[in-house]
Amino acid sequence: MYYDLEDEDPASVSVTATSSNQTLLPNANVVLVGKGSKRSIRLQPLPLQTGRSVVTIRATDGQFTTADSFQLTVRNTTGVIEGQSLSAAGIHIDMYPNPPTL
Repeated sequence: MYYDLEDEDPASVSVTATSSNQTLLPNANVVLVGKGSKRSIRLQPLPLQTGRSVVTIRATDGQFTTADSFQLTVRNTTGVIEGQSLSAAGIHIDMYPNPPTL
């Protein structure tokens, strides 16, 4: 899944992601890829697990921090994942000029 990151210097932004359900989707299986404004996130739930997890993406440029979340649902033991793309879920990480107060 892809997401956009906006900042005056997107390459300087540090991004992390966490899962709320470590049994279904350990943090080690949430992989962030890319630099600059176009980045992606890869999610690999554990085999034979079902359930839901809230994945939270946090970004900081050293001055401002922002975060957004989406829900991942794994419905059957074949590992088929249902969910929205980040853009369909409304995930847009905007670091500048008006970051939210957390």
